[in-house]
Amino acid sequence: MRTLLALAVGLFLAIATPALAEERITQFVSDVTVNADATLDVRETIDVVAEGVDIRRGSSRDFPTSYADRAKQRVTGDFDVISVTRDGRPEPYALESLSNGIRVRIGDRDVFLEHGPHQYEIVYKTSRQIGFFENFDELYWNVTGNGWDLPIDAARVTVRLPPGARISQNAVYTGEQGSTGQDARVIAADGHVFEAETTERLAPREGFTVAVAWQKGIVAAPAAGQKPGWWISDNAGFFALGLGLVASGLYFLLAWNRVGRDPARGTIIPLFSPPKGLSPACVRYLNSYGADDRGFAAALVGLAVKGRLKIADDDEDFTITKLAGSESRDPLTVSEKALYDALPAGSTDLKQANHAEIAAARRRLAGALADEFEGTALLRNLGWFAAGLALSVLFLGAAALLFANAQGVESLIPLAFLAVWWGVIVGFGWAAIKGFIAARGLWRRISSLAGLVFLIPFIGAGVIFPTTMFASIGFSPAFYALAGGAALFGLLNVIFYHLLRAPTESGQRLRDQIAGFRLYMTPAEEERLKVLHPPEKTPELFERYLPYALALDCENEWNAKFAAVLAAAAAAGAAAPAWYSGRRWDSGRTGGFTESLGRSLAVPQQAQRDDRK
Repeated sequence: MRTLLALAVGLFLAIATPALAEERITQFVSDVTVNADATLDVRETIDVVAEGVDIRRGSSRDFPTSYADRAKQRVTGDFDVISVTRDGRPEPYALESLSNGIRVRIGDRDVFLEHGPHQYEIVYKTSRQIGFFENFDELYWNVTGNGWDLPIDAARVTVRLPPGARISQNAVYTGEQGSTGQDARVIAADGHVFEAETTERLAPREGFTVAVAWQKGIVAAPAAGQKPGWWISDNAGFFALGLGLVASGLYFLLAWNRVGRDPARGTIIPLFSPPKGLSPACVRYLNSYGADDRGFAAALVGLAVKGRLKIADDDEDFTITKLAGSESRDPLTVSEKALYDALPAGSTDLKQANHAEIAAARRRLAGALADEFEGTALLRNLGWFAAGLALSVLFLGAAALLFANAQGVESLIPLAFLAVWWGVIVGFGWAAIKGFIAARGLWRRISSLAGLVFLIPFIGAGVIFPTTMFASIGFSPAFYALAGGAALFGLLNVIFYHLLRAPTESGQRLRDQIAGFRLYMTPAEEERLKVLHPPEKTPELFERYLPYALALDCENEWNAKFAAVLAAAAAAGAAAPAWYSGRRWDSGRTGGFTESLGRSLAVPQQAQRDDRK
């Protein structure tokens, strides 16, 4: 029985052994002819043993066409395939872009190779492979390339120089890229023919490189007029980025000079009341060039002061109650009426459950303000900005296409990944920062700060990725250039989106009046204003203009201006305003109230995030 089992195992091994033969390149022969016009004609003969593992339908040859010369300048040579054969017959092939060259993919996807030996022959022409130095010219030639996943049993090269050339020096190298191993020997280096071969087997990813130098004057050096064109061609992506940044910057500067300059400011005269007909939200809109969270908060307090709302504060959340039948109070402006009509009836907590209703009211207010002031008091010049944005996108897209064409689309994959990665980080980071600013209470501030701390490892990963995790796909300077260029284009457009906004002449006059009113609201001008007979300080005056103080970011200064008056009123038993209920308005400590009101109502979404905790 044991004898029969041994015979069966032996028979199986005898049958299976051929199938387990090693797939490899048995011989790699390269014949290189250096032409007097500095081009190379190359014929490569590659003998392989196919076993259906890596070589199933055919093979591939990676040829580096882009490299850095001794001056660290990028050089990109031409590469033209003349013919490809397998076992003496023409074979289909396709060219693919790599990060540093071209891949010749050989074979028919519908045809599987027979196992065993095959011979491939690739004939091609290439240029810009010769180095021109002060005392000699040189061909530094990677015979086999270092992209093979198969071992190479033996490699041989013949370099034929033009007639009249005399080889002055030579060298051979083997091993991984950058290695100075010398498992090779020179067979001949006489006259204008150089021959060398390896003496040891090359492992996968190891290559065979030779350097051959000869006297100057044999091969035509590039003309001086060719070099600028080559530089632009070699660095087309970088050139497009640089030219695009300059062109976009110049356009935006010209556009800003044409339509973005603010009209000259007039003399700022202290005013004791806001410009006629302007609500707190209007003042904020004109002063900040648009609607924002603070303007919404000021508008709500303005409605409350006019008797249309009541604001309740339980130290944790705010609740607004819409009051009906109060039309006898001060009239509403157009934008105030739009906001009032859009607010839900009854009481509304500023929480997640009511986010849709509050967001709709914010949009109604913003729309009413835009209808009132856009094109008349403020100009956004969006047409000018759109043209600059289109110019930026055009140049950035051109640079990306040039990089992709030169280095392969796969070289842009990590850029897309990192763009999404950093986009998520910036989004969460901005939300956490706004939450921290708006948080009320120590615990909520700590929670918001914890969100920022949580992002630190992801930020670190976003910095480390380019140098570590994607190193295997060949990160190049092009990647960093494109990433940096995209960031600069984005920054340029963000800056000029704001700079191109400008008030009209009438809008600037309103802004001057707003600036004058703000002078009155701050205590810095107290002594100067006395000679102008300002109105008497009363709790009612403080309350009437508090929404404007919120709109102009000076609620604390407004509170300080009335601190003594409010403290005296509190000592006399004065209650909080009728439109407010809560514990923050007591003992004259309205500074905490105004600060909390301006911060908390300005970001009602914070209540949404807190409600989930």
